[in-house]
Amino acid sequence: MSTAELLRSLNARGVALSLKGDELSVKAEEGVLDDQELLTLLRQNKAALIAALKGGAISMQGDGQVIAPPAAIPEGATTIRPEMLPLVHLTQAQIDELIGRIPGGAPNIQDIYPLAPLQEGMLFHHLMEERGDVYLLRSVMRFRRRDQLDSYLSALQRVIDRHDVLRSSVHWESLPEPIQLVQRSAALAVLELPAMSRAELVSQSDPRHLRLDVRQAPMLQARIARELDATSDGEPWLLALLVQHLAIDHTALDTVQQEIEAVMMGREDLLAAPQPYRNYVAQTRLAMPREAHEHFFRQMLAGIDEPTTPYGLDDVMGSGLGIEQAQRKIDGSLVSSLRGLARAHGQSMASVCHLAYAMVLGALSGREDVVFGTVMFGRMQAGPGADRALGLYINTLPLRIRLTGKDAAGALQQAHIDLARLLQHEHAALSLAKRCSELPGDKVLFSALLNYRHSQDIETLPQRWSEELGLELVHSEESSNYPFNMDVDDSGASLILTAQVAGRGRAQDVCALMAQAL
Repeated sequence: MSTAELLRSLNARGVALSLKGDELSVKAEEGVLDDQELLTLLRQNKAALIAALKGGAISMQGDGQVIAPPAAIPEGATTIRPEMLPLVHLTQAQIDELIGRIPGGAPNIQDIYPLAPLQEGMLFHHLMEERGDVYLLRSVMRFRRRDQLDSYLSALQRVIDRHDVLRSSVHWESLPEPIQLVQRSAALAVLELPAMSRAELVSQSDPRHLRLDVRQAPMLQARIARELDATSDGEPWLLALLVQHLAIDHTALDTVQQEIEAVMMGREDLLAAPQPYRNYVAQTRLAMPREAHEHFFRQMLAGIDEPTTPYGLDDVMGSGLGIEQAQRKIDGSLVSSLRGLARAHGQSMASVCHLAYAMVLGALSGREDVVFGTVMFGRMQAGPGADRALGLYINTLPLRIRLTGKDAAGALQQAHIDLARLLQHEHAALSLAKRCSELPGDKVLFSALLNYRHSQDIETLPQRWSEELGLELVHSEESSNYPFNMDVDDSGASLILTAQVAGRGRAQDVCALMAQAL
């Protein structure tokens, strides 16, 4: 057992380690340290544990939280040594090669650490694609004047300066595992294009045909152009903002926009201190032993010997081509009734939507025992301040729902229980979960994805942007490698259903089925 694995095991059992001088201090709840096998492991690994704590490699609190040490590269350092990188194991030669790839060299390197679980999966798909990038997020905006666009871009650069994850790049060549490297400074790339219409800029910034080099920070790009055929007075400008999903998730993107607004409105001094993404990476890698994740998913997926593939769609290596999108808004009395139903049974709206989605998949796959991917928020157990931290915190994991044997109330309660259990493993890798099923390695476990999320500003955002920032959101999109996707944006007053499905006309049908299931 490696030191890292032992630390994970100790943390899972509520064992807290610290140093008193040069001695190892061990604290745990009554009875835990009566385990002779545990005591033997502690004795055998005492020297290694003391060395890890002295070196700042990790701090174990015993409450499920892992605190990574601060970055150990001194500002202005011209040389970076392996001991300055407590979260990765790189040789001096590998570090020197990385330094040679970064503008400004060693003085411009703030930190180096591994990828989080979903980042690893996204990088895999990014490298498999030859054209386009299914994980490239895009927003196209229109500004009334050029100075408003310039103010927006300047504010975005300030946000990049604030957050380490926005100054990061990803590297994998000649390395034992992929890593992310944080630069001390990274300038947003702004490409000014010839004047064009909105439709032309939407076409020229299509993620299905564009790629960003994730080895260069920041993993964002701005494409700007003066708008042709504008019907309003003045000279409006267009911005296509491309963001690699490796860097941030939906919640983080909302935070970026809120911070841009704050900077533009002169309220930057009121922003909360940035949270280092490295803390989350340490949490995902060390908080729970791999064996605990494996035990959970083996139990969940026991007996699953066929994948759930609605419409027979089983290509989970898609590039976004052939995907159609449809949207439907559910509000008024139906949403009120659904919330009342959830409250009456002590459940959540998320549980209601997951059960409804399972019913849709059951109808389209001919199965009464379905498995689909659900997007985990990833911030519930990520420590203080994680709710507003930037980075890719979300994770995709399988959820199994049986559609027989229970009435509606019982099925809803079981969905709620299963989601709560899955939450305890929200940082597990999807590849680990897949290996715990009884399916052959060449078969997919599921091809459908549900992303339920709270989007409180979805109703008021367009008007506020127009009034405060002088901009209009013209077009936005995000996609995945799955051929069957459903986003549920819960604004409180309504549910916005967005289906992205391969095949002509299917997205509209899926929205209708989801509304019917609800």
